[in-house]
Amino acid sequence: QFVQALKYETYLDNSLVRFLLARALGNIRIAHYLYWLLKDTLHDTKHGIRYEHILGAFLSICGKSLREDLERQSRLVQILGMVAEKVKQTSGSARQMVL
Repeated sequence: QFVQALKYETYLDNSLVRFLLARALGNIRIAHYLYWLLKDTLHDTKHGIRYEHILGAFLSICGKSLREDLERQSRLVQILGMVAEKVKQTSGSARQMVL
């Protein structure tokens, strides 16, 4: 809900963004949630740019190790999405071959 509230903030540098970033830096679970919630909201046509800037700020301060982990996870999700699409487009018995 906090991530959704970001769209109503006037400025990018505000107390809510600072709070979310500080919490994410202090807790790996929150960092993962924040990353994926921001990634999910990037497609928002009206506020996507705002979320992109906040995601960029997060990635710039989260540290190299976490950033690399998140990039690997993103690549994995992308690959799984492509495989799922191929399986979806393939008929019956040929699905096993795609996998």
